[in-house]
Amino acid sequence: MRMEGTSAHRIRKWLPPVSVAFLLGILIGFRFSPSIYLLFLLLFPALISILLLIFRPFPGGGIFVLVTFLLVGAIMARLQAISQDDQVFLQLAQERKVAEIQGVVASQIFQGDHVYYFDLKVKRLTDLERDWGTNKKIRVLLPLGKEPDFERGAVVTILGKFRAAEGNKVQKGFLKDLFWEEEGPEILFYGFAGQAKITKKSGGLLAALLQFIHRRATLSFERYLGRDQAAFMRAMVLGDRSDLSEDLNNDFRDTGLFHIIAISGQHMTILSSLLFALLNSFPISRRAKVFLALLFIAFYGVLTGLGPSVFRSVVMAFVLMLGMVLGRERDMLSSISLSLVVLLAINPQLVFDVGLQLSFLATLGIVLLSPFFLERLER
Repeated sequence: MRMEGTSAHRIRKWLPPVSVAFLLGILIGFRFSPSIYLLFLLLFPALISILLLIFRPFPGGGIFVLVTFLLVGAIMARLQAISQDDQVFLQLAQERKVAEIQGVVASQIFQGDHVYYFDLKVKRLTDLERDWGTNKKIRVLLPLGKEPDFERGAVVTILGKFRAAEGNKVQKGFLKDLFWEEEGPEILFYGFAGQAKITKKSGGLLAALLQFIHRRATLSFERYLGRDQAAFMRAMVLGDRSDLSEDLNNDFRDTGLFHIIAISGQHMTILSSLLFALLNSFPISRRAKVFLALLFIAFYGVLTGLGPSVFRSVVMAFVLMLGMVLGRERDMLSSISLSLVVLLAINPQLVFDVGLQLSFLATLGIVLLSPFFLERLER
């Protein structure tokens, strides 16, 4: 037990510096564009050093752990930066060629002023010169007219053209201004009218269940509430803001209350607290309660579309509750560090996401500064 406790303590101790090294590696990979072959060449001796450190610890060996995570972060950034999918999409946008894409609808269908739009996880791209397998998410726009008869999870085939949104306004954070040298235009896919065909209606049992719950909740809101109130409840509970009026959206932004209708960690915290209060009424073990809570959080996250803020909340909740299941003492600094590593490992470009920057810095500030202020208040 002492050995296990010592190992856990060492891991918690190293998580914050490891997350910083991983973060710096990603920033270096994006900013300085080092040769990926050189990075792999440097990674090999670093990994050998870690293996030696495991079997025979030596003074100063921890520096090799930090160097390894720094190199891994830089490699992941370079692999994403040189994505062939982006190059192909940009080339097709510049050539204005007709192409056919097939993929899975990865978001709800929204209606704008002149178009329907949604996210599509492209699986295959075909034009006159290539038949390209890919796994890239892209924003698809369809002209207004007949409303698309497919939902999230459906597999669709769409004929249209790629276009570069030169004037697209992209929200940037200070890290992106400092470390992102060149940012190409956002690539969109404009589908032709009547050229979106369903290949497969549902992505499986889970997708069908999500659609059923979403539809039933929407019908219940509309039956018992007015139109505006139903739109508000859909936004607050399901993350669907497609029917909110522009005036109402602007009112929430102007008053600083937009977070109420944007699914985020606040919603997850409230729902988790209510769920634990409910589960405490049943004679089940603590681990079973945590497991059920994790299932609920994951399911609710997928139900609401798993947007960036929801995804961050789900990852953070999983890390915290995993510690509860393993019986470890709560260490917020280690939990924040591990959550950051997991998020950046999944998508290195999240380092430039303003929401991630603000949420992690705010949480870190609370963790580090709250003891100082509590000590002053107790005097």
